[in-house]
Amino acid sequence: MPATPPPSLLEVAGNYVWYQDLEIRGTNTTRTINISGSNPPFYVLPLFPSVQIDGYGVKLINLVVHDTAGGYGVFAAATNCESSGCLIYNNGWAGSDRGHGVGIYTQGLTGQMHFDNNIIFDQFSQGIQGYTEGSTLKHFLIDQNVVFDNNAIADSPGYANEQILFGSGTTPVQDLNLFGNYVYAPLTLQSNPVRLDFGGGSNVNVNVASNYVAAWTANGSGNYLVTATSYQSVVFTNNTLYSVHGAMFLTHAMPGNIINGNTYYGDNGLDFNNDVSSFTFSGWQSATGYDLQSSYSTNLPPNLVAVNPNPYEPKRANIVVYNWANSNSVNVDVSSVLSTGDVYQVINAQNYFAPSVLTGTYTGAPLNLPMTNLTVAVPNGWTTTNAVPDPGPQFNVFILIGNTPPQITSTSLQTNGSFLIQFAGAPSDCNCSVEDSTDLVNWVSIGLPTNSPAGSPFYQYTDPAPTPGRFYRVNAAY
Repeated sequence: MPATPPPSLLEVAGNYVWYQDLEIRGTNTTRTINISGSNPPFYVLPLFPSVQIDGYGVKLINLVVHDTAGGYGVFAAATNCESSGCLIYNNGWAGSDRGHGVGIYTQGLTGQMHFDNNIIFDQFSQGIQGYTEGSTLKHFLIDQNVVFDNNAIADSPGYANEQILFGSGTTPVQDLNLFGNYVYAPLTLQSNPVRLDFGGGSNVNVNVASNYVAAWTANGSGNYLVTATSYQSVVFTNNTLYSVHGAMFLTHAMPGNIINGNTYYGDNGLDFNNDVSSFTFSGWQSATGYDLQSSYSTNLPPNLVAVNPNPYEPKRANIVVYNWANSNSVNVDVSSVLSTGDVYQVINAQNYFAPSVLTGTYTGAPLNLPMTNLTVAVPNGWTTTNAVPDPGPQFNVFILIGNTPPQITSTSLQTNGSFLIQFAGAPSDCNCSVEDSTDLVNWVSIGLPTNSPAGSPFYQYTDPAPTPGRFYRVNAAY
């Protein structure tokens, strides 16, 4: 076997290519090794990296990436790369030193790195990390991602580490924007979930707005929900922070900082720090002039249900639930995504390939989603299953897909020379046809499907005289 890791399962050097609806996964069951470091020899860890992007203008849309050595490597050459709506989970391994393997590992130089609407959880290391030892960290837009329970499977006992981490100590972070993200770390493990100042370097500017961050941090532990020190300018507005034991926000006080309009839920302790002293909320307001229009409460936060439409697929959305009341189920208004009569399914994001948690035809009424008895996919080859976080019922994430298109499930050449295509779908709710093509560009309808034998959930089409070299697809019009 080679001494160094092989190329990624998907390595993109071309420009302006879109990849959508692919599953990228590893099958090797080696998840624990007895050596340290982030680059073990492949003969020790025969686990493939997943995705590396070097071309510019590349889009990764609604991919499912799991059980590889690491999720995405999106480096400075990948100008204007976007990852949207992707599900990234269970990537990495346990070394003798710590957990390794990041959901999205990124650097940036020109253009903008855009990560939006992704669901990133249960990596063996960070969820999103911006780090370099010789490149640059510039121009990031990170919005409406759900990042949770990373860095908890194989790290130090009692500690969940960072969910989002930026900084290097040698290269300044510039133009970092985090908008509308949802972050959760196990409330039984200490953590520093959003750390934007790793390495203590001299950073330029960061804008953190409308994010929701919940975790266990503790006064006196040095861990805060959000840290953003050593920046020339910090904008921190309209965020909601909840910590079981306080320790909310650490920043370096600078004249250009804007910190206001935030909502905090804590323990009324020394929850704020200006990189010199710790303060209660009222002391923080008096000493710094920050957060004068913000609020602070020692009460439990109210439940939050967010429905975020998918930018590239109509009638698809991520549903995020912070269920502080520990209800067995929650009602979710999806009228912003579905129309009356739409066929839909709701998938548990933490176990994507399990049966849907809810299916039906949308009537306009809220969907009642279960918050209990949901399962979490265990990393392939991982035997310490009790170390895999299960945030329910306090926190769950779902994927809503409406008007689910038919999917080809099998194809076979029959003894009489005909070609049988079998697929799952709902022809009674849509107009389906089978099309073929010689070039994947010009498609021609060749027939309508029929029901499979009684009792079968599938539908089928038989091409009586198939032409060699043809491509087939099922087309659905709702």
